[in-house]
Amino acid sequence: MSDEEQRRGNVAIWQQAIEQEKGLPVEWRQGIYAGIVEQLKTDYPKLGNLSTPMLLALMARESSFDPEAVSPKGAVGLMQVKPSTAEWMAKKEGREPGGNLSDPRENILAGMSYLSYLKRKFGGITPALHAYSLGPTAYIRGERNPGYVKTILGKGL
Repeated sequence: MSDEEQRRGNVAIWQQAIEQEKGLPVEWRQGIYAGIVEQLKTDYPKLGNLSTPMLLALMARESSFDPEAVSPKGAVGLMQVKPSTAEWMAKKEGREPGGNLSDPRENILAGMSYLSYLKRKFGGITPALHAYSLGPTAYIRGERNPGYVKTILGKGL
């Protein structure tokens, strides 16, 4: 079996799990999402610099693991990504933008891509989490969200 066939098989397994997830207890969904994160790290090696437990803590904080969550500001899904941000990141990385941020795999890929970008831009995970929470412009202006960062890093390490 080629690497591409293996990757497609893995994606199919996660897609099937996602389709059945809505009725599952949150602990089981966390396992599904952790598996998606690990598969994305394999498919997109540059995302491997993000800790899976930290990403799960971010999902818990952002959406309480609700893939259909929508914020008052229009952020969507598990990692609360705005559609414009997801589209911008996909184009920046040379990927076709996904069309459904309520799909856990698409949302996690968009959120991981954006967080990885912020980590490179601001030089570490702590400033990246501040910028993820507040927006990069607010972070550059000096705004901080220490409670958010402490919650994510406290649960994710």
